[in-house]
Amino acid sequence: MKHHIAFKFLAIFLAALALTSAVAGAAGICILASGNLYDRTVEEYRDERMESTRREFAVNLIHRYASLNLGNLPESYLDEYHGFSWQYDTFVHDSYYYVIRDQHGAAVESTLPGSTRDTKFYSIEVTNLTYRRLVPPGAETSAEVVQDSYYDPETGTYVEFEYEYVDLPPYTVELYLLPGATPENTAWTALKMIWNYRSSLFYVLGASLLAFAAAMVYLCCAAGRKPGSDTVRAGGVNRLPLDLYALLSGSVVVCTAFTAIEGSDIFRFNAATMLNLVFFALFFGCLTFVGFCFGCVAQFKTPGGFWWRNTLIGRGLHLLVLGWKAAPCALKWLSRLGKRVLKALWWPIGALIRQIARVYGMLPRIWQFLAAGAVLLALALLTFAVDHDFWRFVCLGLFGAIVFYGAWAFGVLCDGAKRMRRGDLDSKIHTPLLLGSFREFAGELNGLADVVVEAAQDKLKSERMKTELITNVSHDIKTPLTSIINYVDLMEKPHTPEEQYAYLEVLSRQSQRLKKLIDDLMEMSKASTGNLSVEITDIDAAEAIHQALGEFGDKLEKANLTPVVRTPEKQVIMKADGKLLWRVLSNLLSNAVKYAQGGTRLYIDLLEIDGKAVISLKNISRDELNVSAEELMERFVRGDTSRNTEGSGLGLNIAQSLMELQKGQLQLLVDGDLFKVTLTFPTV
Repeated sequence: MKHHIAFKFLAIFLAALALTSAVAGAAGICILASGNLYDRTVEEYRDERMESTRREFAVNLIHRYASLNLGNLPESYLDEYHGFSWQYDTFVHDSYYYVIRDQHGAAVESTLPGSTRDTKFYSIEVTNLTYRRLVPPGAETSAEVVQDSYYDPETGTYVEFEYEYVDLPPYTVELYLLPGATPENTAWTALKMIWNYRSSLFYVLGASLLAFAAAMVYLCCAAGRKPGSDTVRAGGVNRLPLDLYALLSGSVVVCTAFTAIEGSDIFRFNAATMLNLVFFALFFGCLTFVGFCFGCVAQFKTPGGFWWRNTLIGRGLHLLVLGWKAAPCALKWLSRLGKRVLKALWWPIGALIRQIARVYGMLPRIWQFLAAGAVLLALALLTFAVDHDFWRFVCLGLFGAIVFYGAWAFGVLCDGAKRMRRGDLDSKIHTPLLLGSFREFAGELNGLADVVVEAAQDKLKSERMKTELITNVSHDIKTPLTSIINYVDLMEKPHTPEEQYAYLEVLSRQSQRLKKLIDDLMEMSKASTGNLSVEITDIDAAEAIHQALGEFGDKLEKANLTPVVRTPEKQVIMKADGKLLWRVLSNLLSNAVKYAQGGTRLYIDLLEIDGKAVISLKNISRDELNVSAEELMERFVRGDTSRNTEGSGLGLNIAQSLMELQKGQLQLLVDGDLFKVTLTFPTV
């Protein structure tokens, strides 16, 4: 696959979007779970919180009133040290009129204009409250005295004083909602919008995590790769030193978070705009994070420890240890020690993983992927469901390990496929660390490489045969054609009648030889391509043999060959095409006439074995057979390498093709000078 830069940017964008959705979904689930909003409505939760806020506001009002009016404390002191609680409830202060009443019901402080009470009314009684009372210098008191100081803006100095805590009788605060005021701030509106999607957040979280995992798997495989190149090397922004890259990415995330906070304050009166701003800020932060991870993977995959050597810290340490000669020895010793420790720790874990892998590999392919997806989803949900940070970290680590393993296994398969595409078919994919479908796919790729090697060998053999075919055809056609041309030239010159008769005899013989060669080529082409019509009938095998011997009786006698036929007493009926069977026997007998040793016997045996009719022909070769049976079956191969006979070398090959058309089989055996051909036909 070509890892085009457009696909990489698209995958980064999708991964960031999926991560943003996952974080937003998880945050929404946590917010709703913290307020127990899966069991109650936002209105119920809001009323509870607003009641608590109003009571806190009433306590602050009474405490401020008592400290100023009863305790005689300076107002600047309260503004300086008690202003946080007051500012915390500013939105309540801006939303209500209030009246403070003492234990006798008398109003001691009020912001209510006149007697207007046509708005919503709340009455809050506060008991068991203390206030701070100023202790004059030199005064005696039985309570514990606290020393403190405050800044006096009139004199520009710090003034020291003492105060004591005094119990306050019950007071009542009456709150009246201001006309047009809404104490429900934007946070409640935003919470309501989240609550409306409470049932969909889990689906959003699961789908987003799966999409994020898929995008990250692709990015891990594509990191460091460029279109048209198989080398792995970090490029562009990804070549920045990782520590500098981390610093820049962190700065971008911090600036984005600050912008989101400030923007939320600006748009605090519009819940939809505020949520959109937060979402886009989160997306930009996730985009930065995914880009940084993509750069890390690209540098990790770059050979030679590029990720470490390229960092600013790594470069500095390299300069520091450049002259330290003992460093390599120490590192080797630590490396050996670390390997032994890891091996001892890994043995039980590896045994457990092998058993799990064995069971996992027995599952059907679709169930393997469903099981992996279920495990990832369960780990994702557990990450946000568990309360303990350690187990949350374990779940998150397992989730990342599974995703990383999938990306690694996919990368191993891709690298193996690319090596095979480049022609390195001897380099097989190492399968012991692969599980399930990954191992099955690796086995298929390795098997495909073996098939390709075999196909390449067959193709090479076919090319060699084509070359030999062209050479042999050229030689065999050129010989009679040259003879014909020469004798035609002789006939055009003055010659005697006796010479003309001799010339015509040679021309007739060579033209017949050329015709026979062309006919054999045509028949070989038709037989090898299956373009001959085949009519399978029941044929008496013994009768077919005797008919063929009758046709070749004169030729066998001329070649001084004695046929010896041995047939069973029982009639053997076989399934064959009469014309094609005659052509096969004719080719075999013709070969015997041409190449068999004169004065010997030609044995022809007929047997019925396991429901098959078997015809064997055996003879002794006149010339030394210095070729194998496989080579004799090839086209244009003759028993005499000098090629002095008139044969075309196609007889055996044509016979084999004709036998295949009849659903039969031809086998050839060469043992020294013994030449044996076995024909096998199906019987009735």
